[in-house]
Amino acid sequence: MVRHVLRLNEDLSQFYAMVEEDPALSWAARGAGRMVRSPTLFEDIVKTVCTTNCAWSATERSICWRWRVRPPAGTVDLEALGRAAPEALSDDDVAARLIALPVVGPYAAQIMLLMGRYSRIIYDSWTRPTYARLTSGRAVKEATIRRRFGRYGRYAGLAFWLFLTQHWGTRDSAWPPEREAAPPERARDR
Repeated sequence: MVRHVLRLNEDLSQFYAMVEEDPALSWAARGAGRMVRSPTLFEDIVKTVCTTNCAWSATERSICWRWRVRPPAGTVDLEALGRAAPEALSDDDVAARLIALPVVGPYAAQIMLLMGRYSRIIYDSWTRPTYARLTSGRAVKEATIRRRFGRYGRYAGLAFWLFLTQHWGTRDSAWPPEREAAPPERARDR
């Protein structure tokens, strides 16, 4: 159980080799990126839905409303879904199954990160402004973020998350950390 929760069996060597080449993320090659998860996928789903980007009262209304409007259909073996290897079930398939759950919807990317499925970038009301604050200081489009982290492929979401949360693991109280050099603007990003 401890190995599972702390991801002690996860091999992130490919990810570490990739971030060593990125000045803004090279620090992560020293062993960052092991996302702590719950013992079960069900617990991670409940924690995500109940704590992401809203007050408890809004979570309660959302869950109640979604269950009334779209009751669960059939049975989903969440633990089998959580254990499925990428070769057996693609990230697209996992995302589709999570999104189909009555209370998950747009939270699928966060849950996939906890599952060790790192390909999805989380675009929400915290990640977008945080990325903007750490880079150009102005709002950016999803396409700009995808261009920046797309080179990480199946680790794009993990790279993005570590970029945003680097300061969480330091004792340095300076916030925000230094901005990353802004990528050259393209006419379509304006």
